Amino acid sequence: MPDPLGDFDPTTTYDEAVLEYESASGDFWRHLSDHTVELLALQRGERVLDLPCGTGHVALGAAERVGPDGRVVALDVSERMTQLVSHKAAQLQLTNVDVGVADMTRLGRPDPPFDAVACVLGIFFAPDMPAALRSLAAQARPGGRIAVAVFGEEFFEPMRTTFVDAVRAVAPDLQVVEPWARVRTEQQLRELFDAADLTADVETCVDEVPLTSADDWWRIVMGSGLRATVGHLDPATAAGVRDRCAEEVERHGLTALRVTSRYGVAAAA
Repeated sequence: MPDPLGDFDPTTTYDEAVLEYESASGDFWRHLSDHTVELLALQRGERVLDLPCGTGHVALGAAERVGPDGRVVALDVSERMTQLVSHKAAQLQLTNVDVGVADMTRLGRPDPPFDAVACVLGIFFAPDMPAALRSLAAQARPGGRIAVAVFGEEFFEPMRTTFVDAVRAVAPDLQVVEPWARVRTEQQLRELFDAADLTADVETCVDEVPLTSADDWWRIVMGSGLRATVGHLDPATAAGVRDRCAEEVERHGLTALRVTSRYGVAAAA
């Protein structure tokens, strides 16, 4: 059975993808961050941990919710991601955001603990997901909220399937690594929380995101973990995969893509 993470390196992938990630996330998957902030029901003055913070959609939204008397700590393994978060916080004049580089699998005990912890599109990068979730839960005070957001079964369909088929046609021995597929069903997400000794409320959403051109799809590819697969192809072969995807968009007149997202929210012991 193929390793679900393969040789996927989140730090390198997202250091390289930071600008494409920022561009694509705003149009195609920021809704996961916004909904996670809503589910945490943040109050003024609370302390929030966002890990991995990506380019800061959760962190900045949370900072506005908790106000100047609250505090948000935004951490990510990608230094380039954290640099962009710092820049955006400064532009928005948010002085209650602390940004740093950290690995979710190597966290110490916080002092004081957090009122809420958010992990959006990140838990599936941890080799031992239950251990990583337990580590995140340990960052929260008793009764504090932990929210995890992941992609569900539909990852920008039907173009994700088109991409995988196009890659297999030109590089049949290349594994298309999709870390998010490790925890995409409701049962898998519930089992993850159970394994971390947490009882979660799980919510599923199915959304359509607009596709204005074939270039939109390639922004998703290069701003997401699919970028790592493209990196294994030579430039001419990668261009061929992109062309095949563009042909599918035009052939079917695609103007939207389907995205399933799942959210688990639990209280820390």
